[in-house]
Amino acid sequence: MTKLYLLLLIAIFSCNTEPQAIDYNVDDCVYCKMKISDPKFGTEVVTDKGKVYKFDSIECLLEWIKGNREVPLNHIVVTDYQNPHSFINANTAVYLISEKQASPMGGNLSAYAENSVVQKRINEIGGQMYDFEQLKKWFNTDMR
Repeated sequence: MTKLYLLLLIAIFSCNTEPQAIDYNVDDCVYCKMKISDPKFGTEVVTDKGKVYKFDSIECLLEWIKGNREVPLNHIVVTDYQNPHSFINANTAVYLISEKQASPMGGNLSAYAENSVVQKRINEIGGQMYDFEQLKKWFNTDMR
C-alpha cells in the first residue's frame, strides 16, 4: 500500500503544467523547426497534461494553435519584447505589428505587457496595436 501511495504522489507532482524557460540557440521551434534564437520573440504553449511546445515567434505560435485546436491548453505565453526572457500571458499581452520592427518569421509582430509601451513604440516607429482577440482575427485564426 505504501508503494502505491508513493507512486500516486510522484504521479501527481511530476505533472508540471507551468511554462519552461526557452534554451535559446538550442531549442527548436515546433512549428517551423528553426532554432529559437531571439529572446525578444520566443513563445510557448503548455497543455493541460504538461506538454510544452516552444516557438520562435508569435506567428508560429498562432499557426500551430490553428492546426491543433483539439489540444487542451493550460498556458499560452509570449515574451515581453521590452523584457527579453520574460513570459507574459498571451491573452493579456498587447501586440504591435510594425514594418519597422522585424520578427523572426517576417510578421513584424511583437508582444508587450502594457498598452502605454506599445503606444510609445507606435509614436516612435509606427504600426498598429492589437489585443489577442484582434490578433487572432488578423491572422485568421479561429481558436480559443
